[in-house]
Amino acid sequence: MGEKAWDCYSITDEAGHFSIRVLFSELGYTGFFSITFIDYALGQMAEVHGTKMPSGNKRMLADDPAADSAVTYSDSNMTIALVRKGPKHQILITAPYLVLPNGSIGLKADMVLHEKQDAESLNMAIPIDSTGKYWCHSRKLQAMEAEGILFINRITYHLTAGRSYGTMDWVRGYWPMRGGWFSVSASGCTDKGELWRINLDGQYPEKDSDPVFSILFEDRMHKLEAASFSHSDDDTGSWRISCKEGEADISIEPKSILVSYSGMKGTRASKRLIPGLFSGFFILDDGRRIDISE
Repeated sequence: MGEKAWDCYSITDEAGHFSIRVLFSELGYTGFFSITFIDYALGQMAEVHGTKMPSGNKRMLADDPAADSAVTYSDSNMTIALVRKGPKHQILITAPYLVLPNGSIGLKADMVLHEKQDAESLNMAIPIDSTGKYWCHSRKLQAMEAEGILFINRITYHLTAGRSYGTMDWVRGYWPMRGGWFSVSASGCTDKGELWRINLDGQYPEKDSDPVFSILFEDRMHKLEAASFSHSDDDTGSWRISCKEGEADISIEPKSILVSYSGMKGTRASKRLIPGLFSGFFILDDGRRIDISE
């Protein structure tokens, strides 16, 4: 048991039908780092990951979710650099030996996310148990405008203006040795260019309480009550998010499953990543209905 912290970025380019997910985590007994490329057209993904033993008691990730910061990780297979300066989030990655779903080898990117300074974010402080000893504090930023350049197998690709966006999950907490967390997230833009993100979080194994379900739409947060999340036991069938009062009904069609493990000195952590296509609708506080499609 002990402190755990991670910053997780996800950048999506709708025109290119792909997402890049970058995870920088410190789990107390080890650090876990990964770069994941998700190809929605092929319904496949590829990942490179690494681990690192902590050096002393000093954590690399900042305790303040809005603080300027810079952290790096590198090994023989990849490099990650996350630089935060005010509203600008810069993500630099290299993975020269990563075999992408289409058979290409090598990925390099310099991407920037622009956070609107007056935009609302989802902030949660959640107790993990009834004693108050274990807790989780998270901040989730909505879909932010993205720009940048990628080199895929030496081919240059520019993120598409108006159709590229990214999200950030900032999490700090104190967990017991055994336990887990699940998070369901999707982001996109309407035909009018309005950015949105839906997010559902809960403990695993699932507790009696309902998961937290919220929507970030055009810089403002909308919280939906009494949400439920259902899925098949083998993770292959359609999943569903719904609200008892009809404020949302969203189906998720999984495209692939990727399981990663890390462990040192008798401990093990696992991560299950399941990208999918979302369809359905949600209703904002003002009664406006937003339809989303795959």
